[in-house]
Parts: sequence; structure tokens; C-alpha cells
Amino acid sequence: MNRSLESLDTNSRYGYIVSIFFSRFRELQVQNASSYVYILAGLFTIQTFNQMYFLLNQSEGRQLFISIIPPLANLINILFDYLLIRYTSAGIAAAAYATVIGW
Repeated sequence: MNRSLESLDTNSRYGYIVSIFFSRFRELQVQNASSYVYILAGLFTIQTFNQMYFLLNQSEGRQLFISIIPPLANLINILFDYLLIRYTSAGIAAAAYATVIGW
């Protein structure tokens, strides 16, 4: 596929340029995605037990607990996302750790 850019129409030309640009970052994207998934998958048991506890409280009729915990977990996740990404060099892995802490 060794065509010159002049032989392509405008939309194909931009698509070709964009695909070249993003193909250079493919290795970095795969590395970041795999580190994120490995952290989340490795610590998924925490989420499983957390979900079981959450559903147990829901079945017991503790609606105040059910309405407070999810927004609180989201705020914790946002706070730790900012702190870990901004002040550590962990990068995408820091976002995964913040997600696990927020669970």
C-alpha cells in the first residue's frame, strides 16, 4: 500500500495521516492498557466481597447506607485519581490503583 498522498481524496488523506500518527503510539497504548487490566483483574476479589457486602446491606433494608456509599466511593476515586496521577510517576497504573481504593 505504497500510494502517494496526492492520489487520495481529502478524507482518505486525513484518515491516512491520522492512522500513521496513532500507529506510532500503539505499543504504548498496549502497555498502558495491559498494566491497567492486570491491576484491576488482580484485585477483583476485593470488589467481589465489597459488592456482596453492599447487596447484603441492601437486602437488610439499610437504604441510608446504600445511598451514601456509592457517591462517597466516587469522590474517593476522583480524589485518589488526582493525587496518584499528579504526584506519582505511576501513570495509568495510578488510575487503576485509585479505582481499587475507591471500591
